[in-house]
Amino acid sequence: PLSLVSKNSHPIALALVIYMMILMYGVAIMNGVLEEKNSKVVEVILSAVRPFELMMGKIVGIAAVGLLQYGIWFVAGAFIYMANPMNFQSHMDGSPVKPLQLILLVLYFLLGFIFYASLYAAIGASCTTQQETQQWQMPIAFGLIIPFMLMMPTLMTPNAPWVVGLSLFPVTSPITMLLRAGAVEVPLWQIGASLALLLLGTIGVAWAAAKVYRVGILMTGKRPSIPEILRWIRE
Repeated sequence: PLSLVSKNSHPIALALVIYMMILMYGVAIMNGVLEEKNSKVVEVILSAVRPFELMMGKIVGIAAVGLLQYGIWFVAGAFIYMANPMNFQSHMDGSPVKPLQLILLVLYFLLGFIFYASLYAAIGASCTTQQETQQWQMPIAFGLIIPFMLMMPTLMTPNAPWVVGLSLFPVTSPITMLLRAGAVEVPLWQIGASLALLLLGTIGVAWAAAKVYRVGILMTGKRPSIPEILRWIRE
């Protein structure tokens, strides 16, 4: 219902921001890795740094750009409010944005971005053309799209078992937990468990992606099959 969307406009906006930034910057990392691979520039770079350092350097650098963008938006918003003291005071008295939501926005962006950016970097290293990367993008993006497809049920029943499960599952937790935190008072233990699971998932995905990146970034020819990629991870 429109009234439900209007009531929860701020958590929806925050979830949309984190969705767009993860997707936009993740695809940028993937395209950058693919360009370096095809231009052979990466062969020169790898003579000075390890593949894992190169991959994480890209991800951390882009994440810092994202945080800077958040900071610019926050400062700009503060100046807009302060330019009209009465408007600023009215928002301070009844603002639906909670400080916890802003903290969660930063934490889930950082962990969620590293989680998904590692996958995008692995895709860029494994493929040789833009057409090949496009075939892999949609399965990765589903983890971000599904929470938005379930946005209305999430806001209507934020404490339903399946919603709680999605807010704990690392693939969907960055968006689902932001929606829940804006709709109800989420128990702190659930937020802590969600962040802990996302952190573990991020470490695991980054480790696996680094294995794929190390081998794929120097390979040319046909795109590797899924069994081959799994063998790279095991070995």
